[in-house]
Amino acid sequence: MVEYIEKSLDQYRGEGWYNDSPAYDFYSMWSFQMYGKLWSELYGERHYPEYASAFQANFSDLSDNYPYLLMKTGR
Repeated sequence: MVEYIEKSLDQYRGEGWYNDSPAYDFYSMWSFQMYGKLWSELYGERHYPEYASAFQANFSDLSDNYPYLLMKTGR
Protein backbone atom coordinates (compact mmCIF):
# COMPACT_ATOMS: atom_id res chain seq x y z
CA MET A 1 0.00 0.00 0.00
CA VAL A 2 2.78 2.44 0.87
CA GLU A 3 4.31 1.95 -2.58
CA TYR A 4 1.06 3.04 -4.26
CA ILE A 5 0.53 5.95 -1.88
CA GLU A 6 4.01 7.23 -2.68
CA LYS A 7 3.45 6.78 -6.42
CA SER A 8 0.24 8.77 -6.18
CA LEU A 9 1.84 11.58 -4.22
CA ASP A 10 4.77 11.66 -6.67
CA GLN A 11 2.30 12.50 -9.43
CA TYR A 12 1.23 15.70 -7.67
CA ARG A 13 2.01 18.74 -9.82
CA GLY A 14 0.77 21.58 -7.63
CA GLU A 15 -2.33 23.73 -7.26
CA GLY A 16 -4.36 20.63 -6.45
CA TRP A 17 -3.61 18.71 -9.63
CA TYR A 18 -2.09 15.33 -10.27
CA ASN A 19 -0.73 14.14 -13.59
CA ASP A 20 -2.15 10.76 -14.46
CA SER A 21 0.83 9.83 -16.59
CA PRO A 22 1.05 10.80 -19.36
CA ALA A 23 -1.65 13.49 -19.20
CA TYR A 24 -4.16 15.40 -17.12
CA ASP A 25 -7.76 14.34 -17.48
CA PHE A 26 -11.18 15.02 -16.02
CA TYR A 27 -11.41 11.90 -13.88
CA SER A 28 -8.13 12.45 -12.06
CA MET A 29 -9.87 14.78 -9.60
CA TRP A 30 -12.01 11.87 -8.44
CA SER A 31 -9.34 9.23 -8.38
CA PHE A 32 -6.58 11.27 -6.76
CA GLN A 33 -8.33 13.98 -4.80
CA MET A 34 -11.56 12.46 -3.54
CA TYR A 35 -10.16 9.02 -2.81
CA GLY A 36 -7.04 10.51 -1.24
CA LYS A 37 -9.19 12.69 1.01
CA LEU A 38 -11.47 9.78 1.98
CA TRP A 39 -8.55 7.46 2.65
CA SER A 40 -6.89 10.14 4.77
CA GLU A 41 -9.93 10.72 6.95
CA LEU A 42 -11.02 7.10 7.30
CA TYR A 43 -7.64 5.38 7.66
CA GLY A 44 -4.57 7.46 6.95
CA GLU A 45 -4.74 9.98 9.80
CA ARG A 46 -4.54 7.16 12.31
CA HIS A 47 -2.03 4.87 10.59
CA TYR A 48 -0.08 7.05 8.13
CA PRO A 49 -0.42 10.66 9.31
CA GLU A 50 2.37 12.03 7.12
CA TYR A 51 0.75 10.72 3.94
CA ALA A 52 -2.72 11.75 5.09
CA SER A 53 -1.47 15.27 5.70
CA ALA A 54 -0.01 15.46 2.18
CA PHE A 55 -3.26 14.27 0.55
CA GLN A 56 -5.28 16.74 2.59
CA ALA A 57 -2.99 19.66 1.74
CA ASN A 58 -3.17 18.76 -1.95
CA PHE A 59 -6.96 18.65 -1.74
CA SER A 60 -7.06 22.10 -0.15
CA ASP A 61 -4.94 23.54 -2.98
CA LEU A 62 -7.58 22.49 -5.50
CA SER A 63 -10.32 24.77 -4.17
CA ASP A 64 -8.70 27.87 -5.67
CA ASN A 65 -8.97 26.66 -9.25
CA TYR A 66 -11.19 23.59 -9.73
CA PRO A 67 -14.45 25.57 -10.12
CA TYR A 68 -12.92 27.30 -13.14
CA LEU A 69 -12.46 23.99 -14.93
CA LEU A 70 -16.17 23.91 -15.67
CA MET A 71 -17.05 27.60 -16.05
CA LYS A 72 -15.09 30.78 -16.67
CA THR A 73 -16.73 32.47 -13.68
CA GLY A 74 -16.16 29.53 -11.35
CA ARG A 75 -19.90 29.35 -10.55
